[in-house]
Formats: sequence, structure tokens, C-alpha cells
Amino acid sequence: MQNADIRVLTDYLNSSGQFATSTFARARPDAQGNWIYSSVNDSNHRLGQLMAYYWIDNLKMTANNTLPNSWHVTGKNVGVYSMCYDANGSFSKNQGLGVNAFWTGKIANFACMSYVGPFESAFDASVYDHEMGHANVDYGTNGQITQGNYAISCSFSSGASCCPSASGCAGAINEGQADVHSQIVFNSGIVGEFFLNNRTGLTGRDAELNQNLTAQTMFNGTAVNPANNRTYGQAGQEIHYMGGVWGTAWWTLRQNLGAAISDKIFFAHIELLTGNDTFKTALNAILSADQTLVTNGVFTTNHRSQILAAFQQHGITPP
Repeated sequence: MQNADIRVLTDYLNSSGQFATSTFARARPDAQGNWIYSSVNDSNHRLGQLMAYYWIDNLKMTANNTLPNSWHVTGKNVGVYSMCYDANGSFSKNQGLGVNAFWTGKIANFACMSYVGPFESAFDASVYDHEMGHANVDYGTNGQITQGNYAISCSFSSGASCCPSASGCAGAINEGQADVHSQIVFNSGIVGEFFLNNRTGLTGRDAELNQNLTAQTMFNGTAVNPANNRTYGQAGQEIHYMGGVWGTAWWTLRQNLGAAISDKIFFAHIELLTGNDTFKTALNAILSADQTLVTNGVFTTNHRSQILAAFQQHGITPP
């Protein structure tokens, strides 16, 4: 369950936040070459291992088939803990979201797939394609995405990160970008549908229902959550919720322009992002990447007007 890019590990992080060596057996094919495991009564958690390896490898193939060399995790030997407790996810727990999967960044170089009782987030491919989307952006920007003015501490929670204004921040861009990786693989604007066992998935991130969502209303807290018809309140400034605006804008562009074009632009612009970006400056990076694809002969004409229209729909304009 490994290649040069990822290693699906059977060690696990326990509820005390400590890594422990497990006795879990590695997932292997049976005598007939079949990889068949159940999520029920398997103390070795092999389905989670298999799901992690298969779908992360699928994300790599999807990225590189869309635009060559778009999988920046190539050869990075990323650890993927398919059974991992998020001991530090205070914001997600306080918000009633349960434990949270996460990408640690280039230095620690591993992704954590959380579990809640018998449920493992490694059963939901959209969740770890989101986390590995973070890894792809991190490596694609050579770590710059998390530097600079990435985010500020939220006034309502010291354990959460917020954007300082409705213009967004790199933290929200990073969260939205990670969602788009899942959108591209599954052709769905929903992330975490299986993880949360509901139609709208992760709170604030249903791009299919968020077509009227704008950055200003989310930041103001007046945007309405289509899952429950309640406003987000001050939590709307948090980077995952603001990231829902950014991911929705990409989904709108994808629906308007078509996946074949939009997905190429998406992967092409990743290397242009920095931790000092806002929604406005990142939009310029998108326009620049689109024009570069024209220069390189990938497109015959640019898509400036369609890009501007899609992001304007969500209150995002160039600086």
C-alpha cells in the first residue's frame, strides 16, 4: 500500500495525541487477487487502508491526466495514517463537527484520517482527497501557501483561524482549493457527504446549493446555510467557511465553462499562489494561468470574461 508518493501506514494516532505502533495487518489481495474487505468487524481496518491508497492514487492520475505534472506530491513519500485521531481539532469539536482529518504540512509530511467510534473518515474518499489537495497545493507552491498573511486568529475562538476581511485570505483559498480537488475527482460540489451522513456534507461547503453565496455575506455572518436555513453568524469569517465561497466560485466556473477547460485552469494556477494572497489577487493568478495556457497552445483563446463572471457571482473581483 505504498508508492513513491504516499505510504498508507498502519500505525495510528490515539486520543491522547500520541502515535502508537499497531498490530493491524496490511491490506493485501486474497488468493484470487481480489481486494475485498468489509467495514464491519475488521479489527485490522483494512478497508480504510485500501480506500486511502486507491483514491489518493486516483487523484494523482486525475490531476496529471487533466494537465501534465499537476500532481506536485510526486516522489514526496507522504505518510497517510488511515486510522488517526485528531487530538487538536478544538474548533471542529466545539462546533459539533466531530474530530477532523488534516494535512500537517511539508515538514511533518503526513495526512491524518480521523475516526469517530467505528466510523473512519478513510471511508469517505472526498475527505482525504480534500486533505491531499492541501498537500498538492503545499508542494505546488513550495510551501508558500501557508506563509505571509495566511490568516488571523478568530475573535470568537483562539483555536480557529479567520480571514481579516471579506476580501478573503490564503487560509480560505487553501481550504477552497482542497475542496476543488474533490470536486474534480467526483464531479460533485459536496465534500464529506458520507462522512457526515447527510446530503449537504461539510457545513458551508455545498457548492451545489451555494450558488447565491457571496464573500461579503459569509464574512458578515448573514449568509444562510442551505442545510438548515440558519445564518452562519461570526463563524462565517473562519477559513473553512470563507473557503466554501472560494470553492463554490470554482464550482460555478466549472459548470459554466465545462470541466475540461476549468480543471486545466485550476491545476495551472496552483503554482502562482502565495500565503499573502486574497481572493482578489488569487483571481489575478487564475487569469494569468489561463492566458499562459493560451501562450503554451493548450487553449486557442483565453476565458477571461467567463472567469470574471463566475467569481463576480460570488462577490469576488480583481484588485
